[in-house]
Amino acid sequence: MAACVHYEARPLTPSRTFDGLAARTLSDPGLAQAVKPSVQLPVWPPAAWDLPALTAAAFYFHPDLEVARASWAEARTGLVAAGERPNPAVSAGPGFNSSTPAHTVTPWILNLDFDFTI
Repeated sequence: MAACVHYEARPLTPSRTFDGLAARTLSDPGLAQAVKPSVQLPVWPPAAWDLPALTAAAFYFHPDLEVARASWAEARTGLVAAGERPNPAVSAGPGFNSSTPAHTVTPWILNLDFDFTI
């Protein structure tokens, strides 16, 4: 039960999606941080956009890159989960001892198993 994740529904709302798309402008501060390392501009936002600056802006706002960023974040969480140690476990169940003579004690035994990583 401790490892279960609770699902939270987040329905898509067209008006919120539209507002997010309408808020994309060339004066976006996130765009400035993404473009400045690759394109040397004296002021932000520039008065005239050249091809390298517009190309960097197109890459910043491209929806496929948002999907790639989400996939990358998912892969990072997978690396974290893969590095975790499994929880120790204890299980009990029936067992059968076939080497027990038929006229003595019952061949049925109780198995108690401990599983842990060494």
